[in-house]
Amino acid sequence: MSDRTDPPDDDVLAAELALGVLDGAERVRADRRRRQDPVFARAVEEWEDRLGPMLAAVEPVPAPSGLWDRIDADLGRVLRVQTALAPRAEARARDGRVSGLWRWFGLGSFGLATASLAALLVVAQPGPPAEPLTASLAGETGPPLYTAVVYPGATSATLVPVAVGADPLHAHELWLLAPDGEPLSLGVLAQEGTLRVTIPPALLAKGGVLAITREPPGGSPSGKPTGPVVAKGALQSI
Repeated sequence: MSDRTDPPDDDVLAAELALGVLDGAERVRADRRRRQDPVFARAVEEWEDRLGPMLAAVEPVPAPSGLWDRIDADLGRVLRVQTALAPRAEARARDGRVSGLWRWFGLGSFGLATASLAALLVVAQPGPPAEPLTASLAGETGPPLYTAVVYPGATSATLVPVAVGADPLHAHELWLLAPDGEPLSLGVLAQEGTLRVTIPPALLAKGGVLAITREPPGGSPSGKPTGPVVAKGALQSI
């Protein structure tokens, strides 16, 4: 269900750069390519244009106390390491153009990110060019907990947790609910780091709903949902 070895294709890489989920050397290489490759740069800008309205529609939530102190400490540590190990990469990344989406995003509340992007799913399906799909995954009440973006062109899916609360007694499992089939598990969601999963193209082509259930540690023992649905959302064109 996970795939951490295959490199993302150009569309997925452009989406991940626009979303700000690349780290370290990956981010440096992607920033360099954006400056040098006009086609790749346009792909990143198209993703920023698509995702901007979704972020703007989410109500801001106050950031937790002490957050900025932790961020400042982490930034200091990262800069010290980069200065010692990769001064050229650091300089190139610092000189790169900051996207309009994230300049705008930085002016808003950090809580907007934690509320609307508890995870970001970037999926790609094979076949001829088509409109991207999106789904806002939310519970019965409250803001969206997950945002899913489905983009044509590949078969990988990247799940990025941002504000998923720790729950040592349960696992959160992601499912695809096709209109004419059984729920298909896409994997147990990680509380830290990224997860890349695969969706069968034949099922994705039929549309459907993405849902997250609360399961025992390790996921559903039966291969079918056994716990309550904590968030769900239908795939729609954007």
